[in-house]
Amino acid sequence: MKFLKTSRLNTTAITTLPVAAVLLSAMASCSDADYGLVDGDETANVTTLEKSSLSIFTDPASMPASVLNYTFGKVGSRAIDPQIDLNAKLQEFKNVDLDRLIELKDANFYYNPEQKDLSKLVVNGEYTGQLENFGSTVFVTGKWNITGFNPNKHLNVAATIVILPGGELCVPATLQGVEALTIYNYGKLTSTAADNQVCNIEGLTLYSAANLDQIKRLGFQSEVYIDGAVKVDYIHISGNSDVYINCKLEASEEVIFDNDQTFHVGYIKSPIIRFWSNPKVELRDGAYIETDLLDIENVQTSQLYALEEDIALIKANKIQFNNVGAGNLKNTFGNINLIYNELEYGENVEATKDALGFNASVTLNKDVNVEYVYDDNGCAPIFVTEPDPDPEIPTPPSLETVATIVNDHHHPISATCIQFNGDKAYVSWHERGAGIQGCIEVVETTPEGVKLLAYAQDPNTDYNHIIFDGDRLLAVGHNAKNAIVGQIALNGGTFTTGTEIEFTNLKGNRVKGQENPEFYGGDGNCILRNGDYFTVASYGGFHTLTSDLKRLDDDRNGAVATPASGKHLSLCGDKLLTLNLTDKGATTSSAAELRLYDANDYYWANPTVVATDLTITPIDGKNTIALDSDGSMYVALGHGGVRKYSATGNSVELKAGEEGKNPANGLAVDDKYLYVAYGSGLYIYNKSDLALVTKYIHTGKSTYPGNPDDVQASCNYVAVNGEYIYLAYGRDGVDVLRMINR
Repeated sequence: MKFLKTSRLNTTAITTLPVAAVLLSAMASCSDADYGLVDGDETANVTTLEKSSLSIFTDPASMPASVLNYTFGKVGSRAIDPQIDLNAKLQEFKNVDLDRLIELKDANFYYNPEQKDLSKLVVNGEYTGQLENFGSTVFVTGKWNITGFNPNKHLNVAATIVILPGGELCVPATLQGVEALTIYNYGKLTSTAADNQVCNIEGLTLYSAANLDQIKRLGFQSEVYIDGAVKVDYIHISGNSDVYINCKLEASEEVIFDNDQTFHVGYIKSPIIRFWSNPKVELRDGAYIETDLLDIENVQTSQLYALEEDIALIKANKIQFNNVGAGNLKNTFGNINLIYNELEYGENVEATKDALGFNASVTLNKDVNVEYVYDDNGCAPIFVTEPDPDPEIPTPPSLETVATIVNDHHHPISATCIQFNGDKAYVSWHERGAGIQGCIEVVETTPEGVKLLAYAQDPNTDYNHIIFDGDRLLAVGHNAKNAIVGQIALNGGTFTTGTEIEFTNLKGNRVKGQENPEFYGGDGNCILRNGDYFTVASYGGFHTLTSDLKRLDDDRNGAVATPASGKHLSLCGDKLLTLNLTDKGATTSSAAELRLYDANDYYWANPTVVATDLTITPIDGKNTIALDSDGSMYVALGHGGVRKYSATGNSVELKAGEEGKNPANGLAVDDKYLYVAYGSGLYIYNKSDLALVTKYIHTGKSTYPGNPDDVQASCNYVAVNGEYIYLAYGRDGVDVLRMINR
C-alpha cells in the first residue's frame, strides 16, 4: 500500500466505550514539566467555570497538521517513503478550469514574467516545440513532443508540467530541468530516443502515478517518486538523488546503481544488477531481488540493506565483488538473506561469512529459510520465510508502522498524551519551555488509514493530560496564572466550530488546616474518572473534584498535599495508585513514593505505602504508572528503567532500551503485555516473565525544524488500543503502529 501524506477528513461516526474501558485507557501518563507557583487566595471557592475560546479546524486544507499513512494489512506489505499524496494532487489539478487557459501551440513561445495570464497553459491537441516555458504550469491533455530545451532562458524560475490522464509527454534523448522543473505524470511519458539509445532525465523532479513502461532504455539523474511499476530493458540510476518506486522495477537487460544516490524499492528483477561508485539501495521489509549476476564493484562504499528490524532476500545465480575479508563487506550488506550458486571475488579467501567479512545480520545460502514468494496485490512479489512446523510454537508478534501524525504546528509544541474512544484517538500537545499554547487533535484509525478529523488550538493553556468522558474531553495543564482542569464539549466524538474550553483552576484546592500555601498553583499533570468524581494530580498534590469540576463541599475539601509534585495516577477496579516526588528542591533527580488507596477514599485518608525508595531521573519526564487487574503495579523511573511491584509488595527491576541508556518515560499494560516507551523507542514485554517480545526503534533523527541534526527523536508516551499502538515523540509527533500476531 502507498505511503501517502494526507490531511484528515471529517466524520461523525462514533463508537462509545464503557466507563471501564475509558479508565483503562487513562493508565498511561502525562506531564512533561512542572511549573512554578503563583499567588492567590487558597480558600477561594469555585462557583462557575471560566471560558476560553479555541480555534477549531475541521477543513483538511486549513489544518496545521497532517498524517503520513504507511502500510496496512498483512505482514510484509510495503510502501515507499512519504513524499506527496498523488491522488489528492490529481484532484487539485482537476479543479483547474482548463477551458480558461491559453493553449500552448506556438513553437516560438517562451515564458514572459510580465504576462501574468501565461502562468498556466494547456496542450490540448498535438504540439511540437522546445521546453522554453520556465515559470509556467502546463497541463497536457493531448500530446506534447518536446524537441529540446533552451538552457539560456529563465532557468531559475520554477516550472511544472502536468500530464493528465489521457495525455502524453514525449521527451528527447536528454531532458534537463536544471533543477527548476517538476513533472506530474498521470498519463504517458514517452521518448523519441532510438531503441538502442538511453533517454536521460536529469536535474528535475518526477512524480508518476502511472507505470513507467514506455521508455525502454532509461537514465535517471533526478528526484523520482513512482507510485506504480517500472518496466524497461535497461536503466541507469545515478546522481545525488533519491529514487522511490512503490511497486517494482523490472529490466530485461541490466540495472545499474551509480554515484551517491539512494534507491528505495520492494522488488527488483533483472539478469544483471550492478553497483558502481557508492550508491545505497534500501530494501523494504520483505523486499525481494532476483538476478543472474549481482556485481558489487566497490564494496567499501556501496550499500545494499534493509532497515533495522526489517529483512530482505537476494537470490542470484552469481555474486561478484572486490575487497573481501577483514570486514570489508561489513557495511555493504545489512539485514539481508543471500541465496546464490557462485561467489566470485578478488582474493583467495574461504567462502564463509566470517572470512568474507559479512555483517552479522547477513544470512548465507543454506541458513536462509525461505519457502515461497507470493504476489502482493498484483504489484511486487515478496518473500516469506518458512513457518515453524511445530504448531505448539506460536508465531511471535511483530510491529508494522501504520502512520505518523506530523508536527506541522510551526511552534515548539510537544505531544503529551493520547486517549481513545473506540476507533478515535485524542492527542494533546503543549508548548515546550516558558511559552503557553495547547493543541488537541482528533484522529480516527480505520482499515484504510489514519484520518485527522479535527484540530483545536488554545493560545492560553498548556495541555499535559486528557481523558475522554462521554460527550466531552477533560484536560489538565496550566495557564499563565494557575493549574487548571477543563472540559471541551464534543459533537459526534469530535470538535465543531465555536467549541470552547470551560475550566476551573486548582487555586485553593488544598486541605484546610495544613500550612502549605504552595499547595495551590503550579501545573496539572494527570486526570482520570473515578466513579462519580474526577481525580487529579498536580504540582501541589492530589485532588478530588465533582463531575462538574467543583471541589468537595466540606472542610476536608477532597485534597491532599504532597511533599513535591504529584506525577501520575492509575485506577483499576477498586484501587487507586499514585506517584509523587518527595524532593521539592530537586532540579534533575528526585526521590519519589508510590501509594495505594481505595478508589472511594476521596479524602485521601488511608494510604498504603508501596514504596518510598524510588528515584526518578530526570524529573521532567512522563513517569507514568499502571495498576493492573492482578494487583501488579508498574512505574516508569526514567533512567532507572521500570519497576514492577506485585500485589504483595515484591519488586522486580527492568532495564532495557539499549542497556538502560535511554530513560523509561511512559508505559501501558493490557491483558498480555507491558509496553514501555524508552527514549529510543518502544519495547514490549510479556507480563508473565518480563521477557522481551519485540521492539520498535525510531530510526531517524528528529524531524522537528530547529532541532540540531544529531538530536534523535525521543519516545515518551505509549497508549494501546487493541492491535494499534500510539507512540508520542514529543516535538516529532506521534507514530501509529499495528501489532501483528498479537
